[in-house]
Amino acid sequence: MRHPDDPHRTILVADDSIEMLTLYGLVVERMGYTALKAGSLDDVYQLLDETEVLDLILLGTYLDGQMYTDTAARLRQHPATADLPIIVVTHRSNPETLLQAFEVGINHVLAAPLGPHSLITTIQDFVG
Repeated sequence: MRHPDDPHRTILVADDSIEMLTLYGLVVERMGYTALKAGSLDDVYQLLDETEVLDLILLGTYLDGQMYTDTAARLRQHPATADLPIIVVTHRSNPETLLQAFEVGINHVLAAPLGPHSLITTIQDFVG
């Protein structure tokens, strides 16, 4: 458990697009946070096993070919991620998909394409 005065934050960034994974990871690192990058669900679970404290999950549209809603539903079943904030960046943000996103416990959905300012502001809203 992190001490409340500890400013360090660790964010799990997961996307099966290496370009998006690199971009989101760079944004997170430039914010001064640690970015743990996962290109698959297996990578996510391995990082969860190796990481003591995690503050937020940032998901892209797909992971292992599954839509972000399916990935988030699986993450909500894992004890280490059940209560963590989940932010999704996606081009798939129609009303039906957004409703499903919130039903599975996604905290915030950002519609792509977006500028880095929107991503930075949203991350800061959740982790400070």
